Amino acid sequence: MTAVAEDVEVRPAPAAPAVLLGALAAAVLPPVLLVGLLLLPVWAAVLVAVVVAGAVTGWAWARATHVVRALGGGTPVDPERHARLINVVDGLCLATGVPAPALEVVDDPAANALIAGRNERDAVLLVTTGLLDATDRVALEGAIAHQLVQLRDGGLASATLTVTTVGLPLLLVDRLLHRGDGAGGGVAALLGPATALSSLRRLGIGGDRQTWADLDAVAVTRYPPGLLAALEACRRTGTVVASGTRSTAHLWMAEPIATDERAGALAERNRAFVGPRSLDERIDILREL
Repeated sequence: MTAVAEDVEVRPAPAAPAVLLGALAAAVLPPVLLVGLLLLPVWAAVLVAVVVAGAVTGWAWARATHVVRALGGGTPVDPERHARLINVVDGLCLATGVPAPALEVVDDPAANALIAGRNERDAVLLVTTGLLDATDRVALEGAIAHQLVQLRDGGLASATLTVTTVGLPLLLVDRLLHRGDGAGGGVAALLGPATALSSLRRLGIGGDRQTWADLDAVAVTRYPPGLLAALEACRRTGTVVASGTRSTAHLWMAEPIATDERAGALAERNRAFVGPRSLDERIDILREL
């Protein structure tokens, strides 16, 4: 194994979903309790704080996949138009031992894919039309395997819950910016604190998960050139998706938000929300296998 491959960090160990939900409850409880103590008797303030914290964490758990799905902007696959995709997913689900996730296609020229889910029954896989157009069957199998191994190997639940728990402030910022409420100088004001939270989000993401998913996908397909061709197609076509957000960037196969000059002043901050290894570095590692 060469120096580049040896540089892959240990397999990421994301925080358990219960830890992320507990962190959200711990963040919500004190301010609600403080306000309650100003308006209510102590017993009532405590009760209200517990109920509110429970409701927020319940929403974060129940709606995590739905929120990611909505942000992705996909539509259900058409059995006729997307027969190749459905066939590839079904075959790889048999190989990886996971049930087929809900399938959606994102109408976007960028080549990318996203997977999210609290568990195997809750999972959704989004694939862009750009990825479908830019890959042949072998390359598409490599790309889909990259997504499905994350569903098989664990960690996807934590990565998904990160969006609605420790990443909730960032999600709210994304929503504001999407509506234009954070335009101009407000962008820096909003993204500054959100960027500072990126280290907290790493609790749920775990680390260099995309590189490990690359290696696991190759182990499933037993054909490194397939995924290599997919990543090269991503680099050639571009991976920045119109529906890509900072709060969900870690769930995409490759960077869905601009991290170079296309993002202008936001490029440096955007880098805090994508994987630690660039697409070029991941391609280099696969070439060495």
